[in-house]
Amino acid sequence: MAGDVTPGGQVVLETDRLVLRPWRVAEAVVQRELWTERDPRVPPHRRIDAEGRPTLADLEE
Repeated sequence: MAGDVTPGGQVVLETDRLVLRPWRVAEAVVQRELWTERDPRVPPHRRIDAEGRPTLADLEE
């Protein structure tokens, strides 16, 4: 496993099968979709609430 630091100071971990890096703004749609698929056992603060938060705009911030 190799670990690199990007010019912005963010750590990127890489193996033969996986690249682990921070989320990108363009991926907010995908991240929001993952939030909709949460298991009901996940604590409420880690799920989409009754007001629909986090919204796509929240995740893009």
